[in-house]
Amino acid sequence: MKKYIPLFLIVLISCSLNSRNEISLFNNISFNIYDNEYVTTITDSIKDNYLKKIEPKKKQIPLFRYIEGDDYTMYIGIPFNSSLSHLIGSKLNGSTITALTDSSTYKYEEYRIDSLHTTELVVQIDKSILYILCETKSENAQNCLFNKDSLIQRINIKQ
Repeated sequence: MKKYIPLFLIVLISCSLNSRNEISLFNNISFNIYDNEYVTTITDSIKDNYLKKIEPKKKQIPLFRYIEGDDYTMYIGIPFNSSLSHLIGSKLNGSTITALTDSSTYKYEEYRIDSLHTTELVVQIDKSILYILCETKSENAQNCLFNKDSLIQRINIKQ
Protein backbone atom coordinates (compact mmCIF):
# COMPACT_ATOMS: atom_id res chain seq x y z
CA MET A 1 0.00 0.00 0.00
CA LYS A 2 2.81 2.43 0.83
CA LYS A 3 4.24 1.84 -2.66
CA TYR A 4 1.15 3.39 -4.23
CA ILE A 5 1.08 6.58 -2.15
CA PRO A 6 3.92 8.31 -4.11
CA LEU A 7 2.30 7.28 -7.40
CA PHE A 8 -1.05 8.62 -6.20
CA LEU A 9 0.55 11.94 -5.19
CA ILE A 10 2.26 12.29 -8.58
CA VAL A 11 -1.02 11.67 -10.41
CA LEU A 12 -2.88 14.08 -8.13
CA ILE A 13 -0.30 16.85 -8.62
CA SER A 14 -0.22 16.26 -12.36
CA CYS A 15 -4.00 16.55 -12.65
CA SER A 16 -4.02 19.69 -10.53
CA LEU A 17 -1.43 21.37 -12.73
CA ASN A 18 -3.30 20.56 -15.93
CA SER A 19 -6.64 21.77 -14.67
CA ARG A 20 -5.10 25.07 -13.57
CA ASN A 21 -3.65 25.73 -17.03
CA GLU A 22 -6.74 25.12 -19.11
CA ILE A 23 -10.49 25.34 -18.88
CA SER A 24 -12.81 22.76 -20.31
CA LEU A 25 -15.31 24.16 -22.79
CA PHE A 26 -17.37 21.51 -24.59
CA ASN A 27 -17.02 18.33 -26.69
CA ASN A 28 -13.44 17.63 -25.49
CA ILE A 29 -12.36 21.18 -26.34
CA SER A 30 -10.38 23.21 -23.83
CA PHE A 31 -8.74 26.64 -23.73
CA ASN A 32 -5.26 27.31 -22.32
CA ILE A 33 -5.04 29.77 -19.43
CA TYR A 34 -1.83 31.63 -18.62
CA ASP A 35 -0.51 32.01 -15.07
CA ASN A 36 -1.65 35.63 -14.81
CA GLU A 37 -5.20 34.87 -16.00
CA TYR A 38 -8.21 34.05 -13.85
CA VAL A 39 -11.57 32.59 -14.76
CA THR A 40 -14.02 34.88 -13.01
CA THR A 41 -17.62 34.27 -12.00
CA ILE A 42 -19.97 35.82 -14.54
CA THR A 43 -21.96 38.53 -12.77
CA ASP A 44 -24.98 40.35 -14.18
CA SER A 45 -22.73 43.36 -14.80
CA ILE A 46 -20.21 41.29 -16.81
CA LYS A 47 -23.00 39.63 -18.79
CA ASP A 48 -24.70 42.98 -19.55
CA ASN A 49 -21.38 44.50 -20.64
CA TYR A 50 -20.72 41.53 -22.94
CA LEU A 51 -24.19 41.66 -24.48
CA LYS A 52 -23.84 45.40 -25.07
CA LYS A 53 -20.57 44.80 -26.92
CA ILE A 54 -21.97 42.13 -29.21
CA GLU A 55 -25.41 43.72 -29.71
CA PRO A 56 -25.93 42.51 -33.30
CA LYS A 57 -25.15 38.91 -32.26
CA LYS A 58 -26.38 38.67 -28.68
CA LYS A 59 -29.19 36.22 -29.27
CA GLN A 60 -26.79 33.74 -30.85
CA ILE A 61 -23.74 33.82 -28.52
CA PRO A 62 -24.43 33.34 -24.81
CA LEU A 63 -21.46 34.06 -22.54
CA PHE A 64 -19.85 30.84 -21.30
CA ARG A 65 -16.60 31.96 -19.60
CA TYR A 66 -15.06 35.28 -18.55
CA ILE A 67 -11.29 35.55 -18.11
CA GLU A 68 -9.34 38.44 -16.60
CA GLY A 69 -5.63 39.04 -17.11
CA ASP A 70 -3.22 41.90 -16.56
CA ASP A 71 -4.88 44.86 -18.32
CA TYR A 72 -7.18 42.72 -20.48
CA THR A 73 -10.37 40.70 -20.49
CA MET A 74 -11.55 37.75 -22.54
CA TYR A 75 -15.11 36.61 -23.13
CA ILE A 76 -15.76 33.09 -24.42
CA GLY A 77 -19.16 32.37 -25.89
CA ILE A 78 -20.63 29.30 -27.51
CA PRO A 79 -22.89 30.26 -30.41
CA PHE A 80 -25.99 28.19 -31.07
CA ASN A 81 -28.46 28.11 -33.95
CA SER A 82 -25.87 29.90 -36.04
CA SER A 83 -23.19 29.25 -38.59
CA LEU A 84 -19.72 30.61 -39.17
CA SER A 85 -20.87 32.36 -42.34
CA HIS A 86 -23.72 34.06 -40.42
CA LEU A 87 -21.34 35.39 -37.74
CA ILE A 88 -18.75 36.61 -40.24
CA GLY A 89 -20.97 39.43 -41.50
CA SER A 90 -21.85 40.84 -38.06
CA LYS A 91 -19.38 43.43 -36.81
CA LEU A 92 -19.21 44.95 -33.35
CA ASN A 93 -20.87 48.28 -32.60
CA GLY A 94 -18.72 51.39 -33.04
CA SER A 95 -15.73 49.48 -34.39
CA THR A 96 -13.09 50.27 -36.98
CA ILE A 97 -11.55 47.11 -38.46
CA THR A 98 -7.74 47.10 -38.38
CA ALA A 99 -7.16 43.46 -39.44
CA LEU A 100 -9.37 40.79 -40.95
CA THR A 101 -8.81 37.13 -41.81
CA ASP A 102 -11.50 34.78 -43.07
CA SER A 103 -11.25 31.08 -43.85
CA SER A 104 -13.68 28.20 -44.05
CA THR A 105 -13.05 27.27 -40.39
CA TYR A 106 -12.49 30.60 -38.61
CA LYS A 107 -12.92 34.35 -38.69
CA TYR A 108 -10.46 36.72 -37.02
CA GLU A 109 -10.90 40.48 -36.73
CA GLU A 110 -9.08 43.21 -34.85
CA TYR A 111 -10.99 46.39 -34.03
CA ARG A 112 -10.37 49.70 -32.37
CA ILE A 113 -13.25 50.97 -30.30
CA ASP A 114 -12.23 54.27 -28.74
CA SER A 115 -9.01 53.46 -26.84
CA LEU A 116 -9.68 49.71 -26.68
CA HIS A 117 -7.98 47.17 -28.90
CA THR A 118 -10.60 44.51 -29.50
CA THR A 119 -10.11 41.09 -31.06
CA GLU A 120 -12.83 38.76 -32.21
CA LEU A 121 -12.20 35.12 -33.16
CA VAL A 122 -14.91 32.72 -34.31
CA VAL A 123 -13.76 29.12 -34.86
CA GLN A 124 -15.70 26.19 -36.25
CA ILE A 125 -14.64 22.90 -34.64
CA ASP A 126 -16.46 19.95 -36.15
CA LYS A 127 -20.13 20.95 -35.86
CA SER A 128 -19.59 23.38 -32.97
CA ILE A 129 -18.59 27.05 -32.96
CA LEU A 130 -16.44 28.87 -30.40
CA TYR A 131 -16.51 32.67 -30.03
CA ILE A 132 -13.72 34.62 -28.30
CA LEU A 133 -13.79 38.37 -27.68
CA CYS A 134 -10.68 40.01 -26.18
CA GLU A 135 -10.21 43.61 -25.04
CA THR A 136 -7.18 45.55 -23.90
CA LYS A 137 -5.83 49.09 -23.85
CA SER A 138 -2.33 47.70 -24.41
CA GLU A 139 -1.16 47.47 -28.00
CA ASN A 140 1.55 45.05 -26.84
CA ALA A 141 -1.04 42.65 -25.38
CA GLN A 142 -3.03 42.96 -28.59
CA ASN A 143 -0.02 42.08 -30.74
CA CYS A 144 1.36 39.30 -28.53
CA LEU A 145 -1.60 37.61 -26.84
CA PHE A 146 -4.51 38.26 -29.15
CA ASN A 147 -3.09 37.78 -32.62
CA LYS A 148 -4.75 35.09 -34.71
CA ASP A 149 -2.06 32.43 -34.24
CA SER A 150 -1.75 32.94 -30.47
CA LEU A 151 -5.48 32.61 -29.90
CA ILE A 152 -5.90 29.58 -32.16
CA GLN A 153 -2.96 27.82 -30.44
CA ARG A 154 -4.71 28.20 -27.08
CA ILE A 155 -7.60 26.00 -28.26
CA ASN A 156 -7.05 22.29 -27.55
CA ILE A 157 -9.01 19.44 -29.07
CA LYS A 158 -8.68 16.17 -27.22
CA GLN A 159 -9.23 13.02 -29.21
